[in-house]
Amino acid sequence: MHPFNVLTQDQEVEVLGTHFNINSYEDEPTTETTLLEGSVRILQLKSNKSALLKPGQQSHLKGNGAIQVNSVKTENVIAWKNGLFQFQNSDIRNVVRQLARWYDVDFEFKGPIPVIKLWGEIHRNTDVLNALEILSYFDLKYTIVNAQNRKK
Repeated sequence: MHPFNVLTQDQEVEVLGTHFNINSYEDEPTTETTLLEGSVRILQLKSNKSALLKPGQQSHLKGNGAIQVNSVKTENVIAWKNGLFQFQNSDIRNVVRQLARWYDVDFEFKGPIPVIKLWGEIHRNTDVLNALEILSYFDLKYTIVNAQNRKK
């Protein structure tokens, strides 16, 4: 196998192995690269800092140019490949961002969003109303805005 590069908005990933996952969305606070097998080198484009990941590690690229590397449970990161949302100690804002992207909706919250952590999983083929039932347990007041009404 020949190395290849994946370029996102704020990093370049040199792929030296074959199994990895990159989570890079504008609405996420960090860009995450998770290595399952092989090796990848992360290069932060603004600061030119780099890190080499080992299997089972995940880098968090922050806006200030710092690269933080942690060990993670890779099965949680790639749950999407098995048709699942998997939440392990996930804050409610993270859960809502994932659901909003998948179901192509926006949320408008009324009142404060609680600072809580969620554990569990939801099948991705579940319709949006059933998936959002998880939010009803926390007495969140929100309105769903359809994709046709999305503000771009």
